[in-house]
Formats: sequence, C-alpha cells, structure tokens
Amino acid sequence: TDDNELTIVSPPTDADFLMAVLDLGTYRTGHIILDIAEAVGDEIIDVIFTEEIDKTGAPLLLGSADEPDSSHAATALRYRCRPGAQRWESFQFLGGRYITLVFRNIDEKPLKIRHVAIRQVHATLDESGSFECSDARLNDIWKVARNTQVNCAFDALVDCPGREQAQWWGDARIQSLVTVYAFGDLMLLERGIRQVAQSQAADGTLHAHPPADAPAHRLPDFMMAWVCSIWDHYQHTGSDALVRECLQTMHRLFEFFRRHESPNGLVGGFDGFWVFLDWAPVRKADFSATLNLLYLQALRRAADLCRVADDGKARAFEQRAKSLEAAIEKHFWDETTRTWRDGFDPATGKMVEEVSQHANALAVLLDLKREHHNRIAREVLLKSALARRTKVVTASPFFYATVIDAILHAGARNEAVDLIRRKWGHFLEAGATTFWEHWEPKASVCHAWSASPLYHLSQQLLGVIATGPGWKRIKIAPLTEKLDFARGVVPSPLGPVRVEWEKSDDQLAVRIDVPEGMQAEFVDPIGKSRTLDPGVHEFHT
Repeated sequence: TDDNELTIVSPPTDADFLMAVLDLGTYRTGHIILDIAEAVGDEIIDVIFTEEIDKTGAPLLLGSADEPDSSHAATALRYRCRPGAQRWESFQFLGGRYITLVFRNIDEKPLKIRHVAIRQVHATLDESGSFECSDARLNDIWKVARNTQVNCAFDALVDCPGREQAQWWGDARIQSLVTVYAFGDLMLLERGIRQVAQSQAADGTLHAHPPADAPAHRLPDFMMAWVCSIWDHYQHTGSDALVRECLQTMHRLFEFFRRHESPNGLVGGFDGFWVFLDWAPVRKADFSATLNLLYLQALRRAADLCRVADDGKARAFEQRAKSLEAAIEKHFWDETTRTWRDGFDPATGKMVEEVSQHANALAVLLDLKREHHNRIAREVLLKSALARRTKVVTASPFFYATVIDAILHAGARNEAVDLIRRKWGHFLEAGATTFWEHWEPKASVCHAWSASPLYHLSQQLLGVIATGPGWKRIKIAPLTEKLDFARGVVPSPLGPVRVEWEKSDDQLAVRIDVPEGMQAEFVDPIGKSRTLDPGVHEFHT
C-alpha cells in the first residue's frame, strides 16, 4: 500500500489460508524477520524456505507428484501473533531461493505487516580474492562459485545451507581450496581438521561430518580425504603444528585401514560402512578401483606428513604405498584398451567391464602409467565429458574437481577451461545463481562441492599456484591463448598476489605485485621464465 505496509485480509470463503511467494533473486541464508504493524492476535504465519517453485509459482515441496526428486528439503517455521505491533526474528538461520508465507486465522480484522526481511549470515570472510577476464561467461562462473561458497560457510564448511548444513569432509576439502582463493581463509579448514580428529572412535575410524556422530556416517573415502587435507593445510600455511597434533590420530586411522587390506594387496571389506565416492554409479563394492586409488593417495600423503613431523614411520607408509601401487596396476589396468577398469570382482577373479572418469582421473593425478596420460585425458576424460552418450561412468560436479585436476595434470589446460565453460555454463543458462549438487536441479541447488571452478580459473587464467609450503614460492603461468586480458587477486598467507595481463600486439603487457617473503617464477606462453622478487613488476613478454 501507499504507506509501505502489506495488508492481509480474510481469505475467500472456500479457502483456509492466503499464500505469498517471495523470490529472493538469489540463494540466501539467514534469519527471517517479520515486522508486524497490527495484529488481532492468534493469527498464524507459516514461513517455508524452498529452493524451487513449481509451474504455478507455488513452493515445490518434497514428494511433488510431477517433480519427485526436487527440493529434498523444505524447511519451515511457524509464528503465532500476539495482539498489537510486534517484531520477530527466527533463532535458526535457514537457506533458500524462495520464501513462502502462508497466512491463517485472518478472520476479524486485516493483519498489517510492515516488512519481511532476511538477515543474511555467513562466516566472516574477507572478499580479498578477485577474478576478471575478457570472457563474460567465465567471470559469471567465478562469481556464482563464490556466492555458492558464501552460502555454505558458517562456523564450518557445510555441504549446503538447506538440507543438512553438515560439515561433510569430502565436500569440505574442495571448499577449503575455494575459500583460500576467494577469501584467503584457513580458519575453517583448520577447525574442521581438528573436529574430524576429535571424532575418532575406538576402532580408529573418523566421522564424515563432525561434530555429528550418526553411526552410519563413517565413510572410508572421507577418512582418506582428511589425511590429504592435513597436507593441504601444511602446504597453505607452512606450519607443521597441526601435522604434529594430528599425527597419532592418523596412525590409529591407518591401523584401521590395515585391517581392511586383503591378501591380494587391495583394500576392501567395508561391510557396514558407507563407501560413498560419488553420487555417480561408480563401483563401490569389493574391489573398487576408485577407493584403492584414494587409499594410495592417502598413503603417500601420510608418508609426506611423517617426513614433515620427523616421524620415523614415513618409510613404512612408502612401502605400503608401493605394494598397493603394484596391486592396483595388476588388478585394474587393462593393457588391451590402455585404460583403468573400475574394479576387480573377487567372485569371478576378473576385472569388471566398467570404466569410469573417477579411476582414470585419479590414476593420472597419481602418475600411474605416465606414458598414457595424454591419451587417457583426451579419450576417456574429455571425450566422455562432452559426449551426449558414453559408456564411461561420468562424475557428478563433486568429483569433477578431480577430473579437471587430472586433465590439467596431463597438460590439456585449454581443454580444461573449455570444459568448465561448457559444464558450468549449463548452470548459468538454467538461471542458477548458486551451483547445484547435481548437473540437474534436484536435491540441493546450493552445494559448494560444485564451486571448484573458482580456484581452477584463478590457477589457470591468472596462473597463480603455490609451489612451496606457506606460499613462500609460487609459479605464475597464465593461460592466455583464448583471452584478451585477465586480472585479479589471489590471497596468500604472505599477502595478496596481484596479477594483470593484457595482449598488446604480439606481446603480453604484464603487471604483477609479489608480497614480501615470497618469490615468484613467471612463465610466459612460450615457456620462457623469469624470477620475480617481492615488489611490483611491469614488463612485456
């Protein structure tokens, strides 16, 4: 109305309630605020948060007949009015793209509402990272990835702000890289690593989303991810304090894994545990190639962590890793097709027929069969990613962080960026303002395990990657072939790394600011390198 109030009058005689659906414009997480100017008393306002609406504009709830997979959660609150003016703010923050208000018991007099608002909340994050280039779609992908992470960062890195708000550690490891490149934040990673360690049970297992302790949620693959995340933290900070703090927890964890090492050299026998790996139908039963490759990765990282902490068990981990590497090659490598099969079936004594992006990506990252990396990246990973139909088991957005890492590791940098432009551009074309849990809008539509393109774009197009613990040494090798310019800031523990480059005739005009305590190696598009000391550098390649 003219005085900026919303007046809710009695519903039609054939209805029990009135309903209003508010589009927030983007996904928001926060506390709902109702500022009521006048109420009789006993009016009821139901507040429903949803991620989608149906074709009529009504909230899309779990179990809708035409959309059974949509909105796996629709969280709701109920407020009962007292007489007169009042203002109420919810205790619990909730997340959604749409808020539906359902008004009941509006009988005697109109209910007058001054305003409805959201007090948005998230972790204290310094938006110190930035990215911009001549490709508008890539800019939007970076921004939407950042917005997704903002809505999934509170007192912990959570999977989503709607359905669970849980610190699933497989998700959190990806999110930690996003928060490093977007915000320079390491506190949530460090806190989460400690909480996982504190969740250790008597058998050595770790919980998948502490501080919760649901018995069924002890995932072997997420336990392996925890080991790798300790290494991530060390690489970012250069400090071995957290490594030493977690070392005994790690040793107890690997005692648990040792009990699951089979006579054939592979790890398996996780009956009663949830082997997640990915939502994709990758093999999870004995013996899974993806799980064993993740175990190899964890064993290698355990050896690295022991060396950092001057722990004498590094050699034992190295030997276990070498034995597992031989078993992996024996049971999963198909010399005829020169691909990694998805598993080994103990019942038949043969490799399974399936081939997945998951196993092949991990094998590339772990430098197995290095002579075949280029072919695997192009013929298995890229071809299946771009095909409408493929026999290869393809990953969800979660495991695509690993798939893209593998494509980059094989040297196909332009192809990796093109893949991001296409796959994540699909979200933008569908109107997404946050990235979804799946490639289609089912389950959660704000899921930060899908935000990995943020750090991939900063690493490739700005070219900034740490090459030594604590960011004391970095490499700046911008990918320039398909762009006219790129500029941005990558936060680091030593200060912001600022990079700008622009094509000028047949050269690049480059400006780089290297913080104190850091040494950078700049590599131009033809492979020529130069050393950059702390300070501002301007030059042409």
